Amino acid sequence: AEINLKKTDLVNMFIAEKAEAPVLLVGDIDRGGVFAWLKGTYDLLNESEQNRIIGFIINKFRGDLDLLKPGIEQFEEMVNKPVLGVVPYFKDMVIDEEDSIPQRFYSAEKNAQGILDIAIIELPRISNFTDLSPLAHDPSISLRYVQHPAQMGSPDLIIIPGSKNTVDDMNFLNQQFLTREILKCHQAGTMILGICGGFQMLGKKISDPENLESRENKVAGLGLFDFETTLVAEKLTRQVQLETVKSRVFPEGLQCEGYEIHMGQTTFGSSYPALFSAPNGDNPMSFGIINQTGTVLGTYLHGFFDKDLFRENILSYIRAVKGIKKPQSTFEYATFRTRELNKLADL
Repeated sequence: AEINLKKTDLVNMFIAEKAEAPVLLVGDIDRGGVFAWLKGTYDLLNESEQNRIIGFIINKFRGDLDLLKPGIEQFEEMVNKPVLGVVPYFKDMVIDEEDSIPQRFYSAEKNAQGILDIAIIELPRISNFTDLSPLAHDPSISLRYVQHPAQMGSPDLIIIPGSKNTVDDMNFLNQQFLTREILKCHQAGTMILGICGGFQMLGKKISDPENLESRENKVAGLGLFDFETTLVAEKLTRQVQLETVKSRVFPEGLQCEGYEIHMGQTTFGSSYPALFSAPNGDNPMSFGIINQTGTVLGTYLHGFFDKDLFRENILSYIRAVKGIKKPQSTFEYATFRTRELNKLADL
């Protein structure tokens, strides 16, 4: 129903039509005006799309259902389609958000052992923030999103995540004086991890000669690695299965799964220890590197934190460098995620 995007929208109802799939329209009553929202959305669909709607669901309802029923009956007369269910409001459940960071602070459990303090740079155009979910819900990690130097403190690890617009987000770091703060923390002993666009920001320069993402052609990076990245029109999207090589961080032969989705081509001016062996003759440094002192890591991979063994190797390495004792037990993210999805299924 986003009529301004209809001509170029390749998801939502377009896909439902191509797949000949029935559609449920879900409204969030917690925001208020749910019947107006459902009716307005329905009216903005064309006739074939309206015919594909088999019913409505009202989500996040609190209170007495009997008070809602008269509204449901009137609404069903207006659209001549059924309201198939009302889902109660339920907060104690961790489900991935689609477009927004669910919360800015995730405290470690009280009396947890080996607590790591991790600061995530909250880029205005942050992407793939679910990369960080396994860290956010680990009881031995205190994680916070940072937008200003005053929020930084002295974290054990700073993560610069992916970005939908790397050049403009690098400019954001400069404008907010976060560039200076990140380098200051690094000099004081904080470790740095860059993921995808965040990896590109760790280099000397990011160029966008065709203005694919930004109106600016180039911007200086943090200069923590000797490489430069040029944005190109063709986006690399692929799933990868890699194996670690022996390094400060990993033992040899550890399996890693992840995916790439980026437009940048990175040219290395110096050689760095690679984290992975490369398939198909690719440059192994393009998948992940660590600096000579072992304090800065960068990778183009997304989703690599999901695997418990792989994630624990990284966290154990950081704790060892920082002199922090390891927790007695390992956080099992897959088990946690399954439990939370089961809550949703039960609901």
